[in-house]
Amino acid sequence: MSRAEWLERVERWFPELVDAKLRSLTYPEINRHRDRIESWLDDEVTVSTIHQRLVDDHGLGAGVTSVRRYVWFESADREPNPDQVTVLRPEVAPGYEAQIDYGYLGRWREPPCQEARCWRRRED
Repeated sequence: MSRAEWLERVERWFPELVDAKLRSLTYPEINRHRDRIESWLDDEVTVSTIHQRLVDDHGLGAGVTSVRRYVWFESADREPNPDQVTVLRPEVAPGYEAQIDYGYLGRWREPPCQEARCWRRRED
């Protein structure tokens, strides 16, 4: 039996295993605040802040990860706001800079004699 045939049978026999919404214990609790969450997302409120507001003001018992998962499921068609994307560093042209890590390299075997070495930065 092919993988596709198995998936079709599993969907028919055990729909609660296929649909993540049906498997989730917190989905119904979070979904009660659907309109509120959508309006906050439209106002570009972060998911962490949405979670905290729901907990503080509306008694939500779900964790922030569950709220993130809910937003991911329900808002898959939303494009991220480019102003809220964190860019860690600017692009650097190839060959413009070098990066060196002088930390602990760990254990390795020296190629010519295959002796075990432990490399550390010398303190001169």
